[in-house]
Amino acid sequence: MKDKIHLILCLAALTVQPLWAGDKEPTHFNIEEKIRAIDLSVTLRLYEKVRMEIMEIEFEVRVPKLNEILTKDQSEKKFTQMIDRMQSLEAYAHELKTKAKKLAVGSAVEKVK
Repeated sequence: MKDKIHLILCLAALTVQPLWAGDKEPTHFNIEEKIRAIDLSVTLRLYEKVRMEIMEIEFEVRVPKLNEILTKDQSEKKFTQMIDRMQSLEAYAHELKTKAKKLAVGSAVEKVK
């Protein structure tokens, strides 16, 4: 009698086991999701760095260094360079922001699937 019960339990376990194994998603989805998360993290860190650089330039434009003695031409040239750099960084920050949003949306779509 015990042997029959053991046999039935073993057969039941063997028939249910493939169903349990089928619950896992293929690993390539997990890898893609992880890569997307890494890309998003790196993009956000770079975006933060660019925004900090912009803020530092804005601060320097608004509060010039007191010990720096420049001629009028040098001052105008430096101001123009700083504004150009700030505009370039603003454009780059916008690109990074757009990329981060796309990565975040892609990550959310993967989780829904």
